[in-house]
Amino acid sequence: MLAVKERTSKAHFKIKLSKSAYFNIVEQLPEATEVRFENATWNDYEKLLDEVGEASGLRLSFNKGDLRVMTLSVLHENYSALVQTLVMHLSFHNKIKVLCYKSATIKVSKVLKGAEPNGCFYVQSADTLPDKLRIDFNNDPMPDIVLEIDIHHDSKAKFDIYSAFGINEIWRYDGKVFELYARQKNGEYKQSKKSKALPILTAKILTALLNQSETKDQYEILLGFDEWLKLQK
Repeated sequence: MLAVKERTSKAHFKIKLSKSAYFNIVEQLPEATEVRFENATWNDYEKLLDEVGEASGLRLSFNKGDLRVMTLSVLHENYSALVQTLVMHLSFHNKIKVLCYKSATIKVSKVLKGAEPNGCFYVQSADTLPDKLRIDFNNDPMPDIVLEIDIHHDSKAKFDIYSAFGINEIWRYDGKVFELYARQKNGEYKQSKKSKALPILTAKILTALLNQSETKDQYEILLGFDEWLKLQK
């Protein structure tokens, strides 16, 4: 039995329904949509993760009964790929070890929380991963940075999840402004002008680079970034 409780925006629905129907709803979601399931269990979340598998264009999060599923757009994926390309170029150019993982599922059963950022980076903790291919987030270190592309959705609802995981930095881009958030001692995130993990990168330069996507392709942006890096020495 499906009951739509509230329509919060053009493509944002708040839904309460029988647990067996989750996947039937998710597989029919249009692009750039967010659906929220109330009173879900951890088992519901894990079952849905198994059902959707590595499906492209879906991101799931879970926070103590609040299960959310987001569908992405091509634009969303392009921005995510550009950020990861820039970070890996910085890693190679400046000889900084950075391990990049695309849209990893980070979930920890003991705190009943899970999320799928658009990317995550290990910088200071890069050498601490025992297995570089398969990460067990219940036991292995958390990434230093998670990336959220908020073209159609607002990821701030997931900040509480990332804080519980002890993730030190969140990067967020909404299509216009690139924001950097640093975790404070009280667990809250405060906006920062530059990255703590990669101090050479500021919110200003990242905003400028991503906003060039309107007129330049990735190759042209990367060339410009390379020239900028040379001037920083």
